[in-house]
Amino acid sequence: MAIDPTASPSLSMGDVQRLISDNSPESRAIAAEKIAASYSHENFVNVEKKIAEDIFRLLAKDVEERVRVVLSENLMQSEDLPRDVALTLAHDISDIVANPILQFSKLLTSDDLIEIIKEGNESRQVAIASRETVETSVSSVLAEVGKEKAVETLVRNEGAKIDETAFSKVMDRFGDKENIQHGLTMRSALPSSIAGRLLDKVSEDLKKHLIQKHNIDPSKAKTIISQSRDKATVNVTSMVTDEETQSIVYGLKQKNKLTPSIILRALCSGETIFFENSIALLTKLPVANIRKLVYDTGPLGLPALYEKAGLPARMFPAARIAIDLIKETNYKGGDADIQESFSRMVVGRLMEQLRDVMDDVQEDADIETLLALLEEE
Repeated sequence: MAIDPTASPSLSMGDVQRLISDNSPESRAIAAEKIAASYSHENFVNVEKKIAEDIFRLLAKDVEERVRVVLSENLMQSEDLPRDVALTLAHDISDIVANPILQFSKLLTSDDLIEIIKEGNESRQVAIASRETVETSVSSVLAEVGKEKAVETLVRNEGAKIDETAFSKVMDRFGDKENIQHGLTMRSALPSSIAGRLLDKVSEDLKKHLIQKHNIDPSKAKTIISQSRDKATVNVTSMVTDEETQSIVYGLKQKNKLTPSIILRALCSGETIFFENSIALLTKLPVANIRKLVYDTGPLGLPALYEKAGLPARMFPAARIAIDLIKETNYKGGDADIQESFSRMVVGRLMEQLRDVMDDVQEDADIETLLALLEEE
């Protein structure tokens, strides 16, 4: 039904009486729409507004769904609506009542939305993922626990603020799904690590679009893919046991993928178990001996071990800085959040050294970029 909110701006006692005494759902719905539409268009004076809000509190609990739907659809964009009414509608048992509020109401906080996301209702998750703006904290939870349709909606929504960690979680959970791949590829901006992981998975047509849309140098596509694989592997080691990390390292060695770049990437992220086991495999020395030499306070232990492992001498500055930071902070890996901050500290110190010998080091360079520059030297 369509009510002109300007036709009768005043809230009459007849409207109130109808709601109190009329048992007809149709009559209650008509009155609800009239009052809600006028309220949304700010046609009420203060006294009428207060009466209308009390009516909304009653109607939000009406047993008839159509009455609550009318209320939700007419109040979903109101910024004057009392927050308790918005929350009642957002938590309604019916999706068609809750979803308009979840998608459009600015009265709901990120915590409100996160609570509803965690309930696991796909329809409501999709409504939240469709909001004009989705804050980073909300996107993170959707990426972690959202159903596939909700995650697809999220990545297709340019108003969604999604950080690299959330993108990575999306790739971990749905990276093989074409609908998710397409949504990610079409975004206006992607972290390079995510673009690299996508390049390794998508069809040739999507790969061409990804390269063009995100200004990826085709000649460097293989390098980007390799770097993203390294980063994803190192990220995994922050979430598994020491024994599982040892198995990962051994598996990479068996496949000839235990490269200097991934070993240094792990060290520069503070993942010492990965680094120690890698060096042990390359040097055929016990891990206990590796640890003594790596953390030797003298000047000879680390360089000698590094050379014996056959790692590139030009990348040694990164290893030296990372080991020094490990000693200073006593961080030994196992935390994805600290892993990122540790890596940034290595980048900061490494850039101070590289500026003296490299003119093209960018202020926002990441560890992959700096290791690649060292490798090319």
